[in-house]
Amino acid sequence: MIEHYVGANRRAPFQPPIQQNAAAQNTLQNNDLQVGAGASSDLSEKTADRPEDYTISVEQVREHFRSKGLHKSKDTIQRWCRSGDLSCQKRGVLNRYFTTKASLKNLEKSCCPT
Repeated sequence: MIEHYVGANRRAPFQPPIQQNAAAQNTLQNNDLQVGAGASSDLSEKTADRPEDYTISVEQVREHFRSKGLHKSKDTIQRWCRSGDLSCQKRGVLNRYFTTKASLKNLEKSCCPT
């Protein structure tokens, strides 16, 4: 029954479909150009964190900074997570931010050198 409504009302597309053979040749030409490009040293140094590494909660980050003599609010730490200053993932049932030890150490170096 739906074919009666959809079939009669469907219009032809404005642009013709792209030929797949031309796209495959273009990809092969691009691959030749990409082989000579070397990887940046910045990318090789940075390792991707595994999801199970995100174990430090916002409250634990606050306690860590309090032990160093800095009193930061929960909102400040969450803002660091949103801005990318602190590498975070939202996890758990309540979807709270968690971070890694390496990210916390990097933030500590940049925000409070001692």
